Amino acid sequence: MMKKGTPLNVAIVGGGPGCKAIMDMIFAEKLSQLRMKIIGVADTHPESIGCRFAKEKGIFTTTDYRDLFELEDLNMIIELTGRQEVANDISRTKPDHIRVMDHVAARLFWDVFQIEEERIHECSLAEDQLRESEERYRTVLQAVPDPVIVYDMEGKGTYVNPAFTRVFGWNPDEILAKKPDYVPEENWPETQQMIKKVRAGESFFGVESRRYTKEGMTLDVSISAAIHLSPDGTPVGSVHILRDVTDQKLVQKALQTAHDELERRVEKRTAKLASTSERLMLELIERKRAEERVKETMAELERSNAELQRFAYVASHDLQEPLRKIQAFGDRLRGKYADMLDDRGRDYLWRMGSAAARMQTLISDLLTLSRVTTQAQPFVPVNLGKVVEDVLSDLEDHIKRTGGHVKVSDMPTIDADPTQMRQLFQNLIDNGLKFHLPEEKPVVSIRTQQLDEICQIIVEDNGIGFDEKHIERIFTVFQRLHGRGEYDGTGVGLPICRKIAERHGGTITATSTPNQGATFVVTLPVRRPTRREARNE
Repeated sequence: MMKKGTPLNVAIVGGGPGCKAIMDMIFAEKLSQLRMKIIGVADTHPESIGCRFAKEKGIFTTTDYRDLFELEDLNMIIELTGRQEVANDISRTKPDHIRVMDHVAARLFWDVFQIEEERIHECSLAEDQLRESEERYRTVLQAVPDPVIVYDMEGKGTYVNPAFTRVFGWNPDEILAKKPDYVPEENWPETQQMIKKVRAGESFFGVESRRYTKEGMTLDVSISAAIHLSPDGTPVGSVHILRDVTDQKLVQKALQTAHDELERRVEKRTAKLASTSERLMLELIERKRAEERVKETMAELERSNAELQRFAYVASHDLQEPLRKIQAFGDRLRGKYADMLDDRGRDYLWRMGSAAARMQTLISDLLTLSRVTTQAQPFVPVNLGKVVEDVLSDLEDHIKRTGGHVKVSDMPTIDADPTQMRQLFQNLIDNGLKFHLPEEKPVVSIRTQQLDEICQIIVEDNGIGFDEKHIERIFTVFQRLHGRGEYDGTGVGLPICRKIAERHGGTITATSTPNQGATFVVTLPVRRPTRREARNE
């Protein structure tokens, strides 16, 4: 492929008058736009008019057109003999990189010459139209309500519109033909980036910065720039539009303050709830032990359930009511005033709604955690294989979306709460599907092994794993090893699994190595002892 601006090296076969005419036009530079260069002429009559003229100009001549193929950097052969057998032989024997123009196409050169003459005339008309277009653009810039300044490639002002004078105070005489110095020192980094882009011939939009006015005030501005090109496409300057966004920034600051206060309150309430939840869990464990030591077992359990119900009431009412108001007023703000905000303001609004949605999920998960005890069902024989089958049916879309695979071995029947067993397997399988390595599809394996009256449920995955020094964190409410941007979730799933295992008189633990998967082991009694058996013990 020829580089832009490189002459087209041409050789002519046939040294008659047509050859002489083409060379006359090229040497007279009448076809300068075509950038052609004659480097060889071939004719069986070395004294033809074309050959003689080529010799005078120092151009290579030959009586055998095949010699032309050896010319360095030859791009094209123009065949002017009019003999089809010659044209065919040239096309058959020439190197692949050389193109051929036969005598029919060569005749078009005369039309090309005429077109070139007409093009020159059209260029003159285009220059007049360009001047008219520039006048129209200048009229438009005069009417633009935002400040506009035009720079040359050296950074000197060449034009400012009335809005620029109105906003910044400088009139054209004070700023044109100079490099305006109205950039605060702390805003030079982004300004230098804008200068680099302009000098590289690039445009940019909505870059936030600050500028001084003539009176020394500092304005927040959003700057957009477009490259100003000459008729031949060369960058000669740039047009900058500076939109005053000072008032919008004040609104954004107020919204940010409100958002920060909201998050502070939510975090404070969440921390209080976490502390309350942890305290309640410890109390439940202590009450379960007291069940074996004292006669007031039923009274203690009723009191514990009552406290958990009050906790659930607080979570579902006292927290969700203000949360619904936050979401409702956020929706109203988005619906009525979104168009008045810039991108950052809308981003803050979206983030506020996202935070409220996350809080809603946290409350829902806390309710699920509390219901492990408050809404427990009696223990009955439960076919774990059937439970896993139902869970996989519920997670079918999730499995397809991740491209994962779940392998299940034979599962036993044990005495358990069927709803909580379903919750246990759903959390563990979903955990294995979610925390998978980006380059691998998740694979979850479920198997069991029975030791006397104890059943061990083993759930293995090939995911990201974790450092075992964090083993207690993964089973603690709201403790996450990864940020929300990496993996979703609230950090309540595994604590729910631990709560279910403990309610069944069992345990849950895990082993893992980072990037080598994790193995969760749930140990549960196979059979729930009857009250008589429990008393005999």
